Amino acid sequence: MKQKNQTRISIVGCGAISQLFYAEALSSLEAQGEARVVRLFDPVAANRAALGRMFPQASQTDRFKAEGLGYEDLVIVASPPRFHAEQSIAALKAGASVLCEKPMAMSAAECQAMVEGAGAAKGHLAIGLYRRFFPAFAALREIIETQPYGPLQSFAVREGSAYRWAAASASFSDPKASRGGVFFDVGPHVMDILLWLFGEPANWSYADDALGGLEVNASLDLQYNNGISGSVRLSKDWDLGNTHTFVFEKADVVWPVGQADRLRVRPHGSAFMQELVLKQPNGKPVLNEPQCFTQQIDNLIRAMRGTEDVLVTGEEGARSLRFIDAAYARRQPMEMGWLSEDEAAALSGRAVAR
Repeated sequence: MKQKNQTRISIVGCGAISQLFYAEALSSLEAQGEARVVRLFDPVAANRAALGRMFPQASQTDRFKAEGLGYEDLVIVASPPRFHAEQSIAALKAGASVLCEKPMAMSAAECQAMVEGAGAAKGHLAIGLYRRFFPAFAALREIIETQPYGPLQSFAVREGSAYRWAAASASFSDPKASRGGVFFDVGPHVMDILLWLFGEPANWSYADDALGGLEVNASLDLQYNNGISGSVRLSKDWDLGNTHTFVFEKADVVWPVGQADRLRVRPHGSAFMQELVLKQPNGKPVLNEPQCFTQQIDNLIRAMRGTEDVLVTGEEGARSLRFIDAAYARRQPMEMGWLSEDEAAALSGRAVAR
């Protein structure tokens, strides 16, 4: 009977994200009897073969086709972003549910088309912004609301390191294949959490070093009507420390990037930083990062079965892309100390459009 209830999984795009993240998560769900990977789509035979060794029962095809999909099917769209909207909408029209990797699409307009497609479909649309499942952010939101350290005053997001992602194609660095650089890649995660925590900022400014190409460094400053201010710095070539620091009246609360179950607290005036390993009220561990990645798939499976709501819907996912769209539309060139005086002077006082 359990075999009949297994959700059929199709993976569209068998590159790095599928090999490094989805393969482990789906193997776990298969072992639990919750799902079964049945189809692999990728134009590169080596990518299909890599996943095929983990899921030998799955058929392999070089091009995505929605024929044969139905309400029992879950399609994971992990292809380059320029294909997300077309492939997601096709799967939804066929009756399947879709988990679409971030960035959700190439533009806010494509996001809206996906949301409308989901609204007219029997299946569900979820977006792969899996940080929403991190217990650390649930705890942080509780701290902001209950104010055990006083009201929040400001925050500083710092994410950056030398780029080492094992990408199977050049889509992350090709202006024809990707809408943007680091803000388009890491920005959806960052902005999804900030919009979830604080809503839309009252004022903000954005700058990067794109200079007509794809940005490697990005800078965002935000102000909110309640007096909170924040800054975001993202980089693909500088180590920025990789922390999100939230400054409260009585303490700083720090989230170390990638640690789904941890926070750090430094009371103001203290010489010590407290390392918090989050636990459930009964003392059991909360989910770690790999488990949260699996949880986003399980959440959609349960939504398909009618026992849960999708946590990160298409409309939720579209919020961060709308903000990124607006940021790119009003981008300014950031200060770049590596430019010559003549190059810096040529940029002074004008935005660089793309």
